Amino acid sequence: MVRGHYRVLEFVSLALSSCLSYGNKYVIKFEARTNELGSRHTDHGSANGDTDPRVDRTHKNSVEQKEKKDDKDQKEQKEVPSVPSSSSSPKTSNNGRRRLADNDTVTLKDLLKNEKIGDKKWIVEYSDDDFDKLRPAKKAESSKSNSDKQSHEDSLINEVKRIFAQSEAQSRTISDDIKDITRFEIRHDLSKQQLFVVLIRSLYEDATWEKVNKDLVKREKLFKKFVDSSQDQIAFLRSWEKFLLQHNRPLAAMLFKMFYDRDYVEEDSVLDWYGQSNESNEVRKKCEIFVNWLKNAEEEESD
Repeated sequence: MVRGHYRVLEFVSLALSSCLSYGNKYVIKFEARTNELGSRHTDHGSANGDTDPRVDRTHKNSVEQKEKKDDKDQKEQKEVPSVPSSSSSPKTSNNGRRRLADNDTVTLKDLLKNEKIGDKKWIVEYSDDDFDKLRPAKKAESSKSNSDKQSHEDSLINEVKRIFAQSEAQSRTISDDIKDITRFEIRHDLSKQQLFVVLIRSLYEDATWEKVNKDLVKREKLFKKFVDSSQDQIAFLRSWEKFLLQHNRPLAAMLFKMFYDRDYVEEDSVLDWYGQSNESNEVRKKCEIFVNWLKNAEEEESD
């Protein structure tokens, strides 16, 4: 009986031992499997940037804050005219004002008008002082400009009068006068027409026709020194045209014919001046007879 109980206990002990051994085997396998899965999860998380759950929550909160900030910026941008998106966006200077990229060529006129430039329309912020600097200076009144111009011309005329007065007092030659007038022309950087206007007014402002005719013969060498090219000849005729209009001299046709006869000007230069002159010009009208005479003479020579 006792031996039977002993065998039962031995069998139960053996069974329990087998169960424990078998259970430990599965526990070991379970732990190994768990460690393997954990290792794979760690490697996969490292590859995808996953971290500890606490880190995930921190990252999630950061992303949510960034999204909220972006939404706020978008709402603020809706209230201000948007700047076009481009690879070369406007740069910002130290004072906070917008400026164009270095590779953009835009004039201040375009910026002030806020005109469309290519496929971009920039918004440039300027202070009141900047706008005052960029605004073009106000033009002086025409009357003041004309007054200054006339005053300058009068000053030049007085200087030439002094040159000729000293020449007569010292009995200087025409060659000396040519040198003095050349220096005068260069010193004041005058065009040929400006020079002729000053010479004519300084010599013949109050002269009679007889004196003009006589003096032009006397100073023929002087004038011809400066009346060189065809353009100089046209400028010479225009200067006399201006002088005759201002002084209401009636003998324009005789004077222009005298210029032609003494080879001050050529026929083509007279015709060019006549074609360029205003048709309502009184000097042009008075010279019409002389010009028609030139045209008829040219036709007769061609026949």
